Order: sequence, then structure tokens, then C-alpha cells
Amino acid sequence: SAMAFAATRDAELGQRMSEVIDELAKVAAAHGTGYVSAFPPSFLDRLEAITPVWAPYYTLHKLLAGLLHQHTLAGSATALRLAEQLAHYIGQRVRKLSADKGLAHQFRTLNQECGGINEALWSLAALTANPEHRATASLFDKPCLLGPLAQGKDALTGMHGNTALALMLGA
Repeated sequence: SAMAFAATRDAELGQRMSEVIDELAKVAAAHGTGYVSAFPPSFLDRLEAITPVWAPYYTLHKLLAGLLHQHTLAGSATALRLAEQLAHYIGQRVRKLSADKGLAHQFRTLNQECGGINEALWSLAALTANPEHRATASLFDKPCLLGPLAQGKDALTGMHGNTALALMLGA
């Protein structure tokens, strides 16, 4: 919708987008942590426990990317604030995971399907120049992919294509 608005500047579409962003802001305020999503944080708990759950970071990637589009294409300061709060929540969560269970567990957890959360976080870091967002984005860099690629080795065989492609295009 942000791209359609950027192309047309349709006032009704702009109003509806603002209403959606305002409702998301209410959800985020109710959580009080910066978290906003269509699923409860317990889905992230399950992912961190390596318990079956369908791709919560993939979904958060879509939300974060949409918020960034609402800011960059439609000028929503609220969307940027929500994106920064969500990124802060994600960063705190992943850092706590690493501190509690170790770096190997963090990598194992984040090696699940996570879509382009890495790319969206790096986009936020580039947009804001906030070092915290850069540090959070780097938490989703996949050494199992990027390390071998940096050495000229193909590590793509058997890797989830959606996640690997998003990482290679965005990082």
C-alpha cells in the first residue's frame, strides 16, 4: 500500500494507512516492550527452545519492512518509531538468548527460517545510522553462509533458499 500511495498520493489510501499505523501503535503501547505482531511473544519462546513453530522472524520481517515502507514512501514518523522499537525488542531478545544459552544456541535458533529480517534490520540501520540497529542486524548474519562465501566456498546446498537469498541481497 505504501508503494501505491507513493505512486498515486491517493488521499483515501493515505488515511487508511495512517489508521493502520495508529492501530499498530496502540498494540505496541499495550505490550509496553516495543513488541508488535499478530502472534504472541511465546512463539519466539518456542523458536528459542528449538520447538516447532512456524517462522516468527519471517513474519516480523514482513512487519518491519512494511513499517519502513510506511516511513520512507509515505512519510510516517510513527511507523519509523514503531520499527525502531520493534528492532530494539528483537535485539534485546536475541542478546538475552545468547547470554543465557550461549552463542552456539543463538546461531542454531536463528538458523531457522527467518526470511529477510536481516535485510530489514540492516535497512533500518542504514536509514537511522543508529549503531544499536546495526548491532542487532549483525546478530542475524549467518556465519554458516557468510563465512564460507567470504572464502569463495559455496555453502548454499541444503540451505533454505528464502532465508539465504534475503541475507545475500540485504547484507
